[in-house]
Amino acid sequence: MTKKILWLALLVLVLAGVGFLSAGGETAPQPYLIGDPQGDWGFPSPFAHNPRGPGYLRVSFLFDTLIWKDARGFIPALADSWEYQASPPACVFHLHPGVIWHDGQTLTAADVAFTIDYLKKHPHPWVDIRPISKVEVLDPLTVRLELSQAYAPFLEEIAGTMFILPRHIWEGVEDPVRFHDARATIGSGPYRLAEYRREHGLYRFVAFDRYYQGKPAVPEISFVKVGNELVALKGKAVQAATVPPEAVQELKEQGFTVVSQPHFFCLKLLFNHRKFPQQELAFRRALAQAVNLPELVAQTLRGYGLPASPGLLPPDSPWYHAPQTAYPLDPKAAVHLLESLGYRRTSEGWMRDGQLLELELFSGPQF
Repeated sequence: MTKKILWLALLVLVLAGVGFLSAGGETAPQPYLIGDPQGDWGFPSPFAHNPRGPGYLRVSFLFDTLIWKDARGFIPALADSWEYQASPPACVFHLHPGVIWHDGQTLTAADVAFTIDYLKKHPHPWVDIRPISKVEVLDPLTVRLELSQAYAPFLEEIAGTMFILPRHIWEGVEDPVRFHDARATIGSGPYRLAEYRREHGLYRFVAFDRYYQGKPAVPEISFVKVGNELVALKGKAVQAATVPPEAVQELKEQGFTVVSQPHFFCLKLLFNHRKFPQQELAFRRALAQAVNLPELVAQTLRGYGLPASPGLLPPDSPWYHAPQTAYPLDPKAAVHLLESLGYRRTSEGWMRDGQLLELELFSGPQF
């Protein structure tokens, strides 16, 4: 396996593109343009967006969750506070007063209860609400979510991920995936959708003046499709974009600010355990010890990746725990394992029972 930076790129911001001087000499906020080589990530509603991360990100400008998370832990969002009840396991959320939807109607605990009921009928790829066994609206600003059993990732995977829907819009929608009406983008988030053009990969968001956490500092944010992120950045056509890591030093020298993140995307090599010869443990170990993983990473990722662990967590994650069993490069041990299984090296390759060893490698979807 190899570990690589998301999209094999780093995020680069242009300092000069955040604002310009007004006639009075004060910095006037300007639209912020973000370049994206793919462009379209689906219609920006909670159900019609592309299920991959950038699709969810687009919708997060429009819709809020009960809570959110920063570098220090969980923080309030629609819920100002919450408390856990142990028996039966439940969580009570106290909503921020005065939250309104983009159309001016008031958000209440009934919208939270409706959202959970709606997701039971129309599952969302990012949120599994099956652990919730009961929902109680205690008052217009308080909702209690009872769980069928204690569920450790509840705050992370449900309360901090589930977009809250306006009941007055979605209660009559039978097919949420095909609901592309402008009302489908009405949320309680910091921005409203001003424009979406699938053919151009354009998403234009404008600040919601009545946002309950205060008017956003940036009045307008747009995602636009660009053919070449570097050209777009250097030409000041956009203020942010992902770039190949080898371009970072040059951009720094030109005055760009580079924002990077820890490794977390994993390119996995999986075996079909139901098919011969991968079903044999010794064979899988032989393959593992025959692959020079550091060299593979260095060549394919040009020195900007890390050899991954046998698990899903990267070695530089604070949650990482070194595996009890490792298979470092050892060609002699790999040969010994193959020979113990009856393989013999020939001019054509490794043979066993008259059959040439051949493996088929499939490239599957990446998430």
